[in-house]
Amino acid sequence: MEIKTVDTKGNIRYSRKFKQMVVEKRNKEDWNWRQAHNWVIQEYGIDIKYKTIKTWSVWYKDYSVCPASFSSANTSKVSRPPPWRQREFEEVQSGIEIGLSYREIAECMNEDSEINSRYYTATGIASALARKGLNKPYNSTAIDIQECKDLLKDAGQSLVELKSTHHIKVKCNQCEYEWVKGFMNIKNRVGCIMCVIPPNSYHEVYIIEFYTFGNPSVKVGISVDYYNKRRENFPEHKVIAVYKTTYKKAKELENLIKEQYGIYRTTPPELQGNGMTECYDISMTNEINKIIKEQLNG
Repeated sequence: MEIKTVDTKGNIRYSRKFKQMVVEKRNKEDWNWRQAHNWVIQEYGIDIKYKTIKTWSVWYKDYSVCPASFSSANTSKVSRPPPWRQREFEEVQSGIEIGLSYREIAECMNEDSEINSRYYTATGIASALARKGLNKPYNSTAIDIQECKDLLKDAGQSLVELKSTHHIKVKCNQCEYEWVKGFMNIKNRVGCIMCVIPPNSYHEVYIIEFYTFGNPSVKVGISVDYYNKRRENFPEHKVIAVYKTTYKKAKELENLIKEQYGIYRTTPPELQGNGMTECYDISMTNEINKIIKEQLNG
């Protein structure tokens, strides 16, 4: 079976048979896309971009409905996704109500086979809401940098880097702690967490696995006392490690994991309102544990 070809511009094209086989294998095994991605690497020795392989479910739906539209002459043609349905808008609204960012909502919707009719992105969600008149999306070019600086100044902070409306790196002028937050938090003048809780106060970083979830996940969280104050709030799980450190270091580690492993985030509904955005695919447990050990022990 031919797996891929390279066109005259150097772009990689994966064959219809290969994409069909991967999607059908995922459906048969009831895998999420992370598991399917790992299987392709192990079975065929090729590391397809995760964002690419996740779009194949949409392609497969279109192909199943009308295979003739994907003739050899049209293999490079990308079908136009259907208009947004009311169900999709309801899913976005539900995510907004529980405090998820557009990026986190997109990740959840991409994993939901019942509503997945396209590849969702933060920009795509913002655009769809704007077309329906439900919001006025911000982006990095629309944000007035001087306004951003002035708002931060009022909160005793300064601008370090502006990538997008959801990724603005700021620094506390008092303790010099740096972190990333969204533009709405800046508009609401959210203060520095390090100035509320003493940076050197005792804290723990815990790593636990929820192997019974519909989408098995590993959670990285921080607590002043995991075993006596946090553990009982979770459903059945396995403790991988609990590390002793300071609040500042714990927050830095939590932010580091979110930045490096955000693409593996699972956001399990079983933990709604209980740290669901701090969960990642369970296959990442060892890697996450290793990087935390290295950061703490050098």
